[in-house]
Amino acid sequence: MKVVTLEAGSRLFRGGNTHDREGNPRVQGDTAEWALSPWWFTEDVYKSIVDVYLKSGGGYLNSLGMTLRRAGAVKQSWSRLDVRIKAEVLQDINAYEGIGSTQFEQLENGVTVIWDGWKADAKQLFIPNLDWERSKRNYGKVLYFDGAPALRVLTRKTIISEQPFGKGGK
Repeated sequence: MKVVTLEAGSRLFRGGNTHDREGNPRVQGDTAEWALSPWWFTEDVYKSIVDVYLKSGGGYLNSLGMTLRRAGAVKQSWSRLDVRIKAEVLQDINAYEGIGSTQFEQLENGVTVIWDGWKADAKQLFIPNLDWERSKRNYGKVLYFDGAPALRVLTRKTIISEQPFGKGGK
């Protein structure tokens, strides 16, 4: 993992959740509940994920949400990945860039699913020091990191994301 500077004006993307972990719908107008996370992809990485999805022709990567899940090693129990968030960096900020760790998810039936990510092809960003309370006050339209406005949510778009393993596991 290395430290990188995200330049003001650059675009970041992430998958999000229209429901909380208990399955309750999130408030439609509250972008903070959908977008508030330190984990993001650069625009170039996101475009490569979309390209893989568009070229997949069905099969295991038959939705953008599942393609994001596979690329980022995101457990099904962590997120439905049924919304795409696009944000703009408001000021130069530092983030950690690296390869996601392999995740193991044990389902209720005892089967273990391995989410191993795409390694070097889908480097992820971790932006530390997210200020949840301050971001929440403006409904997440601007996300604060280190006490300063860092990201402005530009769009959130519901996407298709199948849940092949029910609600996931642990």
